[in-house]
Amino acid sequence: MSYKIITFTQTIAMRKFSTQATGNPAAEAPNFDPITEIVRLGAQKILEQALRQEIDEYLIRFEQLRDDHGHKLVVRNG
Repeated sequence: MSYKIITFTQTIAMRKFSTQATGNPAAEAPNFDPITEIVRLGAQKILEQALRQEIDEYLIRFEQLRDDHGHKLVVRNG
């Protein structure tokens, strides 16, 4: 499985681009707090890792389940 890791700089650039595209004043640079953004990204990564682990454990637990044609009943979608 392959996951794309983005950097803090890429996240800021994407946020600025989406702000320009949507015109959302809440995400504009004067209101931007780098510490809050770092904490938010850290929490997001922790949750992402926990979800990946939980999904992997779930898939392993039900790996043996097959239908009448031998296809797995529990698979990762996407």
